[in-house]
Amino acid sequence: MRAMILAIAFGASGAAGAAAQTPPLIDGAALAGPPPSAESPQGAADRLAMRPAAPSEARMAQAVADLAFDPWRAFTPVFGEGFTAERFPATGRAFTAVTVAIAEANQRGQNRVRPSAPLRGRPQRAAMR
Repeated sequence: MRAMILAIAFGASGAAGAAAQTPPLIDGAALAGPPPSAESPQGAADRLAMRPAAPSEARMAQAVADLAFDPWRAFTPVFGEGFTAERFPATGRAFTAVTVAIAEANQRGQNRVRPSAPLRGRPQRAAMR
């Protein structure tokens, strides 16, 4: 009985291994072709896709302006001009609690990835280039 189980197990694995080693139906390397040369327009586009362009001054100014989020101003187009902290104090307290919680979580996340002191004994990035 034991010999039969071993024969079935090894026979099944041999068949599965042969099926797994058959060539694929579609040859991806043949479809894609060789990589573009570095001087070609496609090569330049590939390099730009890997390294995005630096943001413009206008885009950076907009990003800084977007940091100052005012929920009252954000919801005014939906709820109208009467949507104010004076008319809805409970909503104001909720907005404050959520804004503070998000700011604290954001700060914790930034502190986790940005060291508080420069790393010592490691080469600078400019020196590695």
